[in-house]
Amino acid sequence: MVLEYSTEADLNSLSVKRQWNVHTGVVTGLVYSPVLRQVFSCSKDKTLVWHSSETAQKLGSYPITSPCTTMQFDDGSKFIFLGDYSGNIYILRLVGNTVQLVSKLSAHTGAITDLAWDASKQWLFSSSTD
Repeated sequence: MVLEYSTEADLNSLSVKRQWNVHTGVVTGLVYSPVLRQVFSCSKDKTLVWHSSETAQKLGSYPITSPCTTMQFDDGSKFIFLGDYSGNIYILRLVGNTVQLVSKLSAHTGAITDLAWDASKQWLFSSSTD
């Protein structure tokens, strides 16, 4: 489940604005793109899903072969980086409302625990349980 909150003017409280039941498994990665006004999520259900943040309309989904553990998104290039339990890193590119696989890296022998993307140098960092 993904929850969207609104903050009060004094920033001392939150109110649930919207609840999105977008996955059948635990959500493990969530990214908001202010440029595209889209919310991207990945889950243990082995899917990447993205929605309009304005209408909550589902815009697309992409299956992967192992449960997703983490993700990053680059607004400039529209690259999506997904890590999974099998140690793979998927490099995807958003084209319109579809996703294209650019590369699948067998980066680690253990589950990917986190990804960090440096857009200026175009470096991807990963951590894992291996």
